[in-house]
Amino acid sequence: MKYSFFRSIRVQLLFLVLLSVLPALGIVIYSGVTRLYYDVEDAKGHAQRVLQSLASDHEHAMESTRQLLMTLARLPDVQNLDAPECNKLFRALLKENLLYSTIFAANADGMVFANALPFTPFSIRERNYFSEILRTKDFAVGEYMIGVASRRPVLPFGYPVLDSKAQIKGFVAGGIDLSRYGQMFRIKKLPKGSLFGIFDHRNIGLYHSEEPEKYIGKADTPQNIRQMSAQPEEGVFTAVGSDGVKRLHVYIKVYLKGSTSPYLFMCIDIPEEQVLSQARNNLSITLALLLCAFIIVLLLAWFLGKIIIVGRLNRLVDASRRLASGDLTSRTGIEHSEDELGQVIKAFDEMAGKLERKESQRKLSEEKLQKMNIDLELRVNERTEKLEKLNARLNIELSERKRAEEELRDAEASFRAIFDNASDGILLADEATKTFYIGNNAICQMLGYSLEEIKNLGVTEIHPKEELPYVIGQFERQVRREIALAEGIPVKRKDGSVFYADVNSSHVTLNGRRHILGLFRDITDRKRAKEELEHAKETAEIANRAKSEFLANMSHEIRTPMNGIIGMTELALGTDLTREQREYLGMVKMSAESLLSLINDILDFSKIEAGKMELEEIDFDLRT
Repeated sequence: MKYSFFRSIRVQLLFLVLLSVLPALGIVIYSGVTRLYYDVEDAKGHAQRVLQSLASDHEHAMESTRQLLMTLARLPDVQNLDAPECNKLFRALLKENLLYSTIFAANADGMVFANALPFTPFSIRERNYFSEILRTKDFAVGEYMIGVASRRPVLPFGYPVLDSKAQIKGFVAGGIDLSRYGQMFRIKKLPKGSLFGIFDHRNIGLYHSEEPEKYIGKADTPQNIRQMSAQPEEGVFTAVGSDGVKRLHVYIKVYLKGSTSPYLFMCIDIPEEQVLSQARNNLSITLALLLCAFIIVLLLAWFLGKIIIVGRLNRLVDASRRLASGDLTSRTGIEHSEDELGQVIKAFDEMAGKLERKESQRKLSEEKLQKMNIDLELRVNERTEKLEKLNARLNIELSERKRAEEELRDAEASFRAIFDNASDGILLADEATKTFYIGNNAICQMLGYSLEEIKNLGVTEIHPKEELPYVIGQFERQVRREIALAEGIPVKRKDGSVFYADVNSSHVTLNGRRHILGLFRDITDRKRAKEELEHAKETAEIANRAKSEFLANMSHEIRTPMNGIIGMTELALGTDLTREQREYLGMVKMSAESLLSLINDILDFSKIEAGKMELEEIDFDLRT
């Protein structure tokens, strides 16, 4: 009686309900955890794509700035270090380009002689971009500083002014106003609470999407600096911010052309809780609903088990006890339903009825015994007559069997002829020993063995050892009818060479033993032709990609100078010119724009050929 509670049918029903819910619970938890993982990966991927787009915006801005400084460095007034004319030109440019805090020029010693803003002469020799320009004679970007003339946080940059012998005779420089820095970016939609920031090569803040006064000019956290310095050009890591919030930190390093050290770090911080909240809420709701459903099913199983099963079983037990005590009229009195328990009750009632009938029949057994003796004599006579008829029929069947055996030998000879002359290779192997004991001429030609040699081979000897697991797996799947045909199976010849065949395997039973019947069709030539076709397709695809890359490079290398020419022409048209000079400059601008349009058409045509109908391009306008 110690465990009688657990022997109750209703308790066992509840246990079965619990077991049936456990797999669903496991699936729900697994799905929730998987959803959490994919939500984090989606957030990482989206943030990286946004960051790459923002980096591209910044690179376009720097390229446009480089084009502007390169154009200014070649103007006669700048070449001649004409301070009044340079001041006038710089002020006009600064008025049209509000992103810059100032534009100025310095001589070869780094002393500023012209500025778009009122200024007191100062030197830029100590600025890091000054030494970088001296080293490379090219465009350089500096680091965070407070502008001397503008008194604003700026990101400086500069370009050399070269004489006819490519010697530095001066510098043109400027600075991006960090208070307006964010205007050049089109920040895509990110999860709530996400932050976007830009830091220079010393990890000093240049821009921040929220609370810029809190971050601009201040160093990033030591943990973020270590992580970004140690990892590749772009990546993702998890860190706890200064506000105590755990965030996904997505970053990218920005380089100048030809430089091996980054001059900028861009990063996006996404609160981890914001990424995971939706998946966690869904998991909690699903678990709560599953728990409610489980409780309802338990209650239904408890009460319905009593009504449908336990009550009927109690009446069946009571009727069984009365029957055991000798009451052959005992019945359950329960309706015989179509379910299993109803069938048991019906069987019990029928058994009780049969016992009652047998008891009444026993009394008549003596009378029937006498009748049976009479019937026995009659049956002996009948069986004697039947035996004579059976002997006659046996003789007829023996003659028919002899004729059938002759027909079978003829059919066997016909089958053997078909078997030996079949174009496909045929092998028959014992399933237990995996050895062959019969094959046709076609398989002998394929394998290079004689019929006698084949009988000494096993299944593992006609396939390469390294391919055996795959081959056996394919045969087993075919026998289980998971696949109709085992395609491209490697087969080893007697000389060690390998060919490929489609194999159709099946089980056959001969003389009470199971065998494996295999039909082999050599597809080596077809497989080789397919591989050559795929190689040709890959070669064509590589050629198409090379063409696209060439057109893209050509477009970039021609577009950039054309934009410089157009920009320089527009600047020149804004000065005092004669009518003839304006006509010449107009012809230059129109020719450059025509060439730029032609390059765009060529690039668009190459994209249509490649199956790309449109290409999102980001152009930065210095006048915005």
